[in-house]
Amino acid sequence: MAKRRWFEARATGERAAEVMIYDDIGMWGLRAKDFIEEVKALGDLDKITVGINSYGGEVFDGLAIYNFLNRQKGEVVIRVDGLAASIASVIAMAGDEIIMPENAMMMIHDPSGLVWGRADDMREMADVLDKMKGSLISAYRDKSGMEDEEIAQLMRNETWLDAADAKKRGLADTISKPVSITNRADLGDRFSNVPAALACVDGPRGESADPPASEDIMADDKKTPPADGAKPADLDAAIAEATAKANARASQITALATMAHRAGYANAIADATALIASSKDMAEIQAHFLDKSARAEGEEIDNKHDASQPRNDGKAGGYGKAKAWGDLYANIGARNGLKS
Repeated sequence: MAKRRWFEARATGERAAEVMIYDDIGMWGLRAKDFIEEVKALGDLDKITVGINSYGGEVFDGLAIYNFLNRQKGEVVIRVDGLAASIASVIAMAGDEIIMPENAMMMIHDPSGLVWGRADDMREMADVLDKMKGSLISAYRDKSGMEDEEIAQLMRNETWLDAADAKKRGLADTISKPVSITNRADLGDRFSNVPAALACVDGPRGESADPPASEDIMADDKKTPPADGAKPADLDAAIAEATAKANARASQITALATMAHRAGYANAIADATALIASSKDMAEIQAHFLDKSARAEGEEIDNKHDASQPRNDGKAGGYGKAKAWGDLYANIGARNGLKS
């Protein structure tokens, strides 16, 4: 298996291994299947150290990783290298010991989901999210010993915890020396209750929580060439920004395809795969899936469209410009499916 930039499992000694999770969890980042296969490939282990620096992602992939680590016979040490947010904080709960640097952060919140359909579909999704929250609460409770209602309230509030807060609540065991954090990723784009001091901090994607030494030698107009193999700070930041934008675009296309699939469009997933790799802009992609959704629904959805407006293919009939569906698609965020 080819090595991924943001995930690595490697042996560190006899019957010991270190695993780095510096990625989103799920389809567009670290899949549970890949994680489990690579750790198993290292053989029977007496100790696994897991470094985490992640926004979170898909609930089911995260729970699979958490349960896998929880079943290990050997010692599991979790090290929060920068940020363990959302489902990544649940993965952290699998640690026999959870270590957090003084300036590392942990965030817990309610799971969220995207659903298209009638009122019954919405109620069903709400029930599923409630059940999912119960599963997450049990992971936090088993590690911390907190009461379920206290945990539920922290999740409702989207609670951000530094190392001292996490340790006080039983969500961390050991506080270590602080790591260096630089200003790279806008957490406000992902979460609703980010502390002001963290509105823009180091994002989860990177090979180390500490910035490369080469970043320190570049200063304003007096930049000197980096040493052989070194990487200028502005290039590193540009790579991080481009990666974040590509992931956000892929997530939004997936959300659009999911809605089209639920409407009955059979080729939604195949289209999503092709469109993610294409250079088409989001307005064009949104129009594509809106039209396919309307066609898949047939007469029932056709009646919701304004027939005076043209379809996406330019013909009469009003598929692509309906206000109800147009507004719905316009409000689709970067998240898709059950996420935490």
